[in-house]
Amino acid sequence: MSLLAIMFAVYSVINLGFSVYPVLQRSREEVLRQAEHQARYISNQVAYLNRQAILEGKEAALITEFAESEVNVKEVVVANLEGRIMAPGSRLNESYNNPYFVKYKNDLQRSQALWGKTKAVRVSDREEVYVFTPIMVLSKTKGINVPAAVATVIYSTATIALDSGTIMSVYLEALFWSGFLGVIFLYLLYHVTHRPIEKLTDDMDKVLKGEGDSVEKKYKNEIIDKLVDTVNSALSRIPRDGNSGQDNANAGGDTERLIIDNMMQTVEFLSQNSKHPMMLLDMENRVKMVSETFEELTGIRGAVGEVIDSVSRDESFPAIVKELIGKSQEAGNSGASEPYDFNAGTHNIRCLALAGIPGRPEAYLFLFEKDDN
Repeated sequence: MSLLAIMFAVYSVINLGFSVYPVLQRSREEVLRQAEHQARYISNQVAYLNRQAILEGKEAALITEFAESEVNVKEVVVANLEGRIMAPGSRLNESYNNPYFVKYKNDLQRSQALWGKTKAVRVSDREEVYVFTPIMVLSKTKGINVPAAVATVIYSTATIALDSGTIMSVYLEALFWSGFLGVIFLYLLYHVTHRPIEKLTDDMDKVLKGEGDSVEKKYKNEIIDKLVDTVNSALSRIPRDGNSGQDNANAGGDTERLIIDNMMQTVEFLSQNSKHPMMLLDMENRVKMVSETFEELTGIRGAVGEVIDSVSRDESFPAIVKELIGKSQEAGNSGASEPYDFNAGTHNIRCLALAGIPGRPEAYLFLFEKDDN
């Protein structure tokens, strides 16, 4: 149980990461991309519309109001390379000490490679995008365009929402990864739990048929190993067909009872844990125990302690059960089997007579195996 709990916890954490992280990551990237695109456009417009006024030295003619009125625009500033604000007029001649602007201004003065190129800086923790566009004017002394000022736009991403199409694509991607991990998890779960029980049931059936002496431990699973030990302990006490009549005659009542009790405990454990349908009847055709899968297959529920005839709605099912009981008494360890049609498909019903001493059955074990033919 602890192993399954750990596996499920690991799967839940991984699944949560693959489901939520791509949504958050893609959402944030898309918001910043859209914000940067819009901020670049506004900054370029500010630089273009104010280029002539800066060339002519007419600071009073600089305009930024149209950009400041744009949605999500937090700040628009035109400042020269000394850091003096030239626009908007309400902040004229103030020093512009924004650290991102100061760094860009210094880089612009050191490298001509940045001239004429717009630069964007994404500040995720503040949900803002900073865009800087150099305003190039003709230098009469150098005969080339040089940066005279910088148009700065600070664009807020706090209120931007993704469109439904983008959100849908992100969730579909998360759904794909969740399904992929779910398949891997179920595959591992099958090999850790269901497959060992299936193999144990098959091996026990082979031993009962005389095809082996004991069930081998093939899985590194503490629970399965304990179950194998219990099964082998019970099987070792069951006399084989080759035992002499004298040995059978000498078997005491206490030993017989111990064998029967161990065998019944093993069968009860298997019926509770096996994924295969199983039913156990006593000598009076009363149901002693059934597996959950038996109830799902036959629709018979609450049958423990009742005669099989009284709980089955289909008269043919008790009939084939009694027929198999009669055949199993003469069939030995191999048991008797017959096909039977259920709603879930045809199954082979195998009946094994459980006896502490050969020839003296104490109960009848029924195994239901799906016919895949």
